[in-house]
Amino acid sequence: MSEERVSKVGVPEIKTESALEERLSIFDAFVDHGRAIVNHANHIQRQQKEIEELKNLLREYLQQGEQHV
Repeated sequence: MSEERVSKVGVPEIKTESALEERLSIFDAFVDHGRAIVNHANHIQRQQKEIEELKNLLREYLQQGEQHV
């Protein structure tokens, strides 16, 4: 990406090491947040699977009870 293009999208040039470290720190925070979102989504999916399994077990149990009545 050319310097001209960078200036058009409003990304200021990084001139010092501390500015670079600050940008990297912000980027790391975004990456960490993204990982947390993915982990949370995976946890929700696991819980949904467990709920479906429990529903199926309950249906089977209720059907067996109906057969014995």
